[in-house]
Amino acid sequence: MNEVATIYVKKTHSEHIIMGDIRNEVAEGNSNIANCLTRWAAKVPSLAPFWHSQHVNLLAICLQYRSRTLFCTFSAADLHWPILHNLIEQQRALASGIPAPDYSVLSAGESAARHHFNLCNYPHIVASFLHERFKLFRKTVVAGQRSWKVEEEWW
Repeated sequence: MNEVATIYVKKTHSEHIIMGDIRNEVAEGNSNIANCLTRWAAKVPSLAPFWHSQHVNLLAICLQYRSRTLFCTFSAADLHWPILHNLIEQQRALASGIPAPDYSVLSAGESAARHHFNLCNYPHIVASFLHERFKLFRKTVVAGQRSWKVEEEWW
């Protein structure tokens, strides 16, 4: 909410508004401020409203052209690939001789920081992992569905 509130303050040029004022207006059901926050949040990448607006735009394009298309996005940026991070930690352990950490004893913040470090510093492992996962997806889901009659694919 802090990022959205900052955007609201910048957009309205009302530097005297503080976070408490925005919370109070939202709690009171002021729909004007809620609509402004939602509209501006849709322009901030990584927030849920942004991805919702992208989803709606993509569906509109597909419906306009009456295209029977499957769009699928794979990403390691969200830190939710435990197999990938275990693989990276094993590679780090082999290279450095230091044993891989036990994620079960790390706090959520320490674990997220470690995952972020892995993604930034081992992009070659991430790219290879994602490529293999996508090939597996194509083999088991796309090619495995004979009823889909895939005519063309791009990846």
